[in-house]
Amino acid sequence: GSVRKAGDQVRINAQLIDAVTGGHLWADRYDGSNADIFALQDQVTQSIVAALEVNLTQSEKERHRGKRYDNPEAYDAFLRGWNYYRRFTADDFVKAIPHFERALELDPGYARAHAALASLYAESLRQGEAWHSRVSPDPSGAETVTREQTRLKAKRHLREAMKDPSPLAYQVSSMAKWEFRQFDDAVAEAVKAVELDPNDPDGHVALAWAMLFNGDPKAALSAIETARRLDPQNPGGAYLYLLGLARLGLNEFAAALPALEEARERSPDYLDINIALVVAYTNLDRDEAAQAALERFRATWRNFAVFFDGVMGRWPFRREADTRRFGGALIKAGFGDDKQLNRYIKYLRLGGTLQ
Repeated sequence: GSVRKAGDQVRINAQLIDAVTGGHLWADRYDGSNADIFALQDQVTQSIVAALEVNLTQSEKERHRGKRYDNPEAYDAFLRGWNYYRRFTADDFVKAIPHFERALELDPGYARAHAALASLYAESLRQGEAWHSRVSPDPSGAETVTREQTRLKAKRHLREAMKDPSPLAYQVSSMAKWEFRQFDDAVAEAVKAVELDPNDPDGHVALAWAMLFNGDPKAALSAIETARRLDPQNPGGAYLYLLGLARLGLNEFAAALPALEEARERSPDYLDINIALVVAYTNLDRDEAAQAALERFRATWRNFAVFFDGVMGRWPFRREADTRRFGGALIKAGFGDDKQLNRYIKYLRLGGTLQ
């Protein structure tokens, strides 16, 4: 369909096409005022639902009429920020922030904007100092914003988001759970995100991450393939990276490699992709390529040579076999040794979070 604006008036043309047969199912045109845009959106939604003969559940009806849609300008600001966020680069994260902050200026209780900022700041921490220094600079230039300050900012936004939890809030919460090796809780939060909005691809991405670290790469593969079907034109490399990780978990190294290499092309400053490539290349006996990928990670990850445990902690696997797969590949590529890996595994066993 299409949307056209003339002054305060909006015209929406919508068509419904069977994606399998290409057959035309339904079409209609809607005219309304931009000042009451969400009432017009509901009208379009209800018409499509009627054309499909679908009954919306009560939670779905409430979601379409929810508080986060009360302010059209805040919603517009959020969408502008989300367009940058989903490209998943440090520069695009920087561009997204003022739009999310603008959404909160217009609607301080806008839970989805809080959730987006929580995710953005948490991801900037995960991606290392190169991302963090760009995403969280000190506005005055007088001193550096510490990682702990950014972490507290992410927690504050997540706390606000969970007051009126959207699927995105549960997605961010799931990530926070698996980072602290709370695997069952991570899966539960991701399931809530999917249940709230089964058509949101990022809910399935959150479920894929949770399943991957919980030791079920087959379920992770199914979830990320669902996300890619729902969002086939996602511009960043995150979906492909996760697809590659699921393949690695199934020991399908040759199948993982094309996805990981394309992920790196799309998101060249997404550091973790390089470690996944180390695992794939090492298991395919491409040692020079593995060392090159390791060097790309090493070049931008601060204190890389000191914190072997810290690097391994970026992939908090529940299964010892998954931990050894990653650790063994790093060692073969020239980083760390068996003693360090065994010490790390012993530490996880003592904490009761390794199987």
